[in-house]
Amino acid sequence: MIEGRILYGINNLFTVQTVQGLCEARIKGKYLKGITDEYNALCCGDIVEIDNNLQITQRLERKNVFSRFNWKQNCPQAIAANLDCVFCVVAVDSPPLHPRFLDRLLIACASGGITAWIILTKSDLLSDKKQHPLHYYEKMGYRVLHTSALEKESITPLRQENKGKIVALTGASGVGKSTLINLLRGTDEQKTGEVNRKFNRGNHITNYARMLSRDEGGYWVDTPGVRDLSPVLCGPLDSYYPDFAPHIPHCEFAHCRHEEESGCAVRQAVQNGQISQDRYQNYCKLLQEETLKTKNSCRYKR
Repeated sequence: MIEGRILYGINNLFTVQTVQGLCEARIKGKYLKGITDEYNALCCGDIVEIDNNLQITQRLERKNVFSRFNWKQNCPQAIAANLDCVFCVVAVDSPPLHPRFLDRLLIACASGGITAWIILTKSDLLSDKKQHPLHYYEKMGYRVLHTSALEKESITPLRQENKGKIVALTGASGVGKSTLINLLRGTDEQKTGEVNRKFNRGNHITNYARMLSRDEGGYWVDTPGVRDLSPVLCGPLDSYYPDFAPHIPHCEFAHCRHEEESGCAVRQAVQNGQISQDRYQNYCKLLQEETLKTKNSCRYKR
């Protein structure tokens, strides 16, 4: 048996990096032993064991996983595993920034146990950084970096502060993930595309998550653009809202859901302008999604 890291997989054929070099391997049998209630047993970043017949016999324990909930199959769908950081990439415009979608990306990272940075691309189009919606996220403690393909020095912190690490880039189609990876790697290997002018949103260019090696060690992980994402939670939803944290202890009820309960300090903070109204509305929408998962008797494991 040898161990290797999955770089990418297409149609159940996985390209794996081992100490002996690259190889292509398939899962031994129809399912991996011991893995149930998951849409895909393997994803890029997974460490696996391979036998002499180039068959994957086991997935080793994950350090963490970035995943989404697959509504069609009612179970989690892993995107990438064993990461050091996730860059949640958003654009100033074209496509426009949607804070509610960004909230979902950040929750998916937190639930998966992964550090998240917010990367704003096309920042050359930004007239006033202090008035931008991301200023609210900076106040919550998130790391926010402004980048531009026209200002290559703007990506220096992304590269230098993550030397030798495995970093995934995620976000909506068209925000510039592949362009950013090309800048970070100094190549034009990853395909890029124009934003759909009619709908002002990106077209899908990257079709599957793929790990790309870095000269200084580690990997960049390019992931497909997504237009919606339901996080896979492993704790109470409000625990993933750092702006709720100072107010939760003051709620009248210990297990307050911050919906219609009396004496809710979180809702009072929303009314007082201490918590973003948009953030709170997104919280309520996600709470409804979690209730729907329960009603559908969905059982999923981390």
